[in-house]
Amino acid sequence: MTPLLIVGDLARFTWGLILAAALAVAVLAFNYLSKQAEQREEFYVLLLLATLGAMILVASSHFAAFFLGLELLSVSLVGLIAYLRARPFTLAAGFKYLVLAAVSVSFTLFGIAPDLCQPGPPGFCRP
Repeated sequence: MTPLLIVGDLARFTWGLILAAALAVAVLAFNYLSKQAEQREEFYVLLLLATLGAMILVASSHFAAFFLGLELLSVSLVGLIAYLRARPFTLAAGFKYLVLAAVSVSFTLFGIAPDLCQPGPPGFCRP
């Protein structure tokens, strides 16, 4: 079996950048979300899931881990885009991003499929 994630120095550095960006978003969004009528807890859960998806995507060495990280990131971003339901265009923007994400995932899977048919272990790091 091949490892799904490779945690090296570059992955740790990029994880630090992703966590710093997520922390900055959480701090900046706190004051903004306190003025909104929506519940704030859902925003932070979606932000945490997007952060986890980005971290998986960065360290993936296998197509399965890459696809799971991409899906976790894109589904949580759909929720973040359509979070404020009181605004008129957020649901439309979320739906448009959902359709765009579905099309891009289908093209990604079509691109991964020929590589999985090759002999040898599937993944990015082939000898």
